[in-house]
Amino acid sequence: MKTAEILALDSTADKLSALLFKDRVSTPRLRSFKDKLHDPFVLECLVNTYYGWFNDPRINDTLSPTLPKTREDIRNMFITERDNPLSRRFLIYADWNLVGHIGCPQIDPIKREAEIAYVNGCPNMHNWGIMTKALFELRYELAPEVDRLTAIVQSHNVASMNVLRENGFQPMGTFIGVDGRERITFEGRTQPRPFIMTFPDQYHMAY
Repeated sequence: MKTAEILALDSTADKLSALLFKDRVSTPRLRSFKDKLHDPFVLECLVNTYYGWFNDPRINDTLSPTLPKTREDIRNMFITERDNPLSRRFLIYADWNLVGHIGCPQIDPIKREAEIAYVNGCPNMHNWGIMTKALFELRYELAPEVDRLTAIVQSHNVASMNVLRENGFQPMGTFIGVDGRERITFEGRTQPRPFIMTFPDQYHMAY
């Protein structure tokens, strides 16, 4: 992608952040947004933002080759997830910045398990520990519905493997993907959110 187009898409992400997130925080927080996908303006803002992420060479080298790359395919992805009661996707934001997303496209309610996926769409905010904290929070969010979590990462994606290991995930095996690259399957668990009766500042320290 051309630099000018990437900058334009970054601007779209900023506008989307201001629309979706009313509070300003300094640490990463998750926000479910499926209910907002019925708004055509929000949907198109998300399509443009994800189009930038999924086609940015600084980002897509570590993403699944099966992710949609065109605006039409990305739009269909959102509509499918919007109408699927068993999908869970959260936007990650910090200080008005739309950083990325984390979640699972499909929960198995019988086995109480799901495969997670995440992306940090801001290259200038990589290696800040954002995804580690986001996954920590996701494990709380999914705990009422899911016990077992899996994740698949490319073997050269050391940063993503560190995110998983810091959240207690363990490597379970390797395989070769459709693009010929080696991938590693990790397995982890959700955890119930602890009940803490204390002052707000002390509560936030638990994160």
